[in-house]
Amino acid sequence: MPEHPPPLTETQVENRGVVETVVQAVAAVDGRPVTKLPPLGAAVDTDGLAAFVTSSTTDGRITFEYAGYRVCVDFDGTVTIHE
Repeated sequence: MPEHPPPLTETQVENRGVVETVVQAVAAVDGRPVTKLPPLGAAVDTDGLAAFVTSSTTDGRITFEYAGYRVCVDFDGTVTIHE
C-alpha cells in the first residue's frame, strides 16, 4: 500500500458538527477566512456527510476534494486535511 504524506491537520468533530469542522479546518490550513471558501455543498452532500458521522451503524471513511485539499472524514468523527 502506498504511503500518503502526513495530514496538514487532524481534528475531531465536536459540538459544532462535521460540516463546520471541515470548513474551519480547511480555512485554518489555507489561511483564508471561512467566508472566502467555496460552499462545502458543492463538493459533497453535507446532509449525507453529517448522517455518516452521527449514525451509530456506519463505519469507514469518506474522502473528497474541497478547496484544493483532500478531506477525509472517518466514521468516528476524525477529520484530516491533506494536500
